[in-house]
Amino acid sequence: MIKIYGLAISSCTRRVALVLQEKGVPYDLIQVPPNNFKSEEHRKRQPFSQIPVLDDEGYQLYESRAIARYIAAKYHDQGTVGLYPSPGDYRAIGLFERACSLEYSQFYPIVERLMKEDIIIKLRGGSSDGNVIQVLKSRLEEKLDVYNVILSEQKYLAGSSITLADLFHVPELDVINKHYGHIISSRAHVNRWWKDLSARESWKAVSQ
Repeated sequence: MIKIYGLAISSCTRRVALVLQEKGVPYDLIQVPPNNFKSEEHRKRQPFSQIPVLDDEGYQLYESRAIARYIAAKYHDQGTVGLYPSPGDYRAIGLFERACSLEYSQFYPIVERLMKEDIIIKLRGGSSDGNVIQVLKSRLEEKLDVYNVILSEQKYLAGSSITLADLFHVPELDVINKHYGHIISSRAHVNRWWKDLSARESWKAVSQ
């Protein structure tokens, strides 16, 4: 059975778990507390002292998006959706890779900084910078304005079918929805997309 070393509440761990759920692949989630990230044992699995790490019968892989791609490739014919274009469909692959790049370069960096500044700092007893938070929220809204246009023309980010590119967004979209819901709800097509993604049984299983 596949093992995932991570934390159930971690967005990156959830990204991997979501894809495993979509593919109907059983896995064992082994909790790694933050105070163990830098342990010698864990650093052998993940030299940057981060989570998650996949262990598939001795084959180890880290970085959540790389793990998700591995799962989607290995179990391509399993589950209800492919999540990745057919190998010979170069145009679909191009659109898919573009959508994945949007998540990684346009969306995630802003959300990650916003989460750290407005949520994580407070959980650790620190003080947030309100000006920084407002700038980040404005930048996020600008990005999602563009998403709203893209999603007004197609159901998902890479076209008519759901792919990894959409699923990569889900853990962070969940945080946005919980803390800044209006940013999603005020954009009709982004809101429709989020409702679609969050209603999937795979996400319900991961987020419970």
